[in-house]
Amino acid sequence: MKNVIPATIAIKDGICRVGLSMEEISDLALAGKEKRAFKCSTRDLPIFMSKHFDRAHEEFQIKADSDRDFISSLKPIWGATTVASTMYIAHLAGINTFVTGGTGGVHR
Repeated sequence: MKNVIPATIAIKDGICRVGLSMEEISDLALAGKEKRAFKCSTRDLPIFMSKHFDRAHEEFQIKADSDRDFISSLKPIWGATTVASTMYIAHLAGINTFVTGGTGGVHR
């Protein structure tokens, strides 16, 4: 055993997430069907993150003042990472070895 810890990487409402809960992984899968998930390569990260971080927080500020139930009803916008953006975010998080589903290998 090498003490490996699975950490699914994605972007949720403009924030890079390393290590999603099972509930978040399920919502990410559902978000694809609901058109709330977008493919994000390395070149897309700055634009996607700033656009969706601002959107989520603007909506929250507007609605939270008038409707407390809105907080629990927000559906997140997801960024589904490509191999390149997964590698970049993993590096930022201090992860030096990772595995992806689409390329058939382990990468360093």
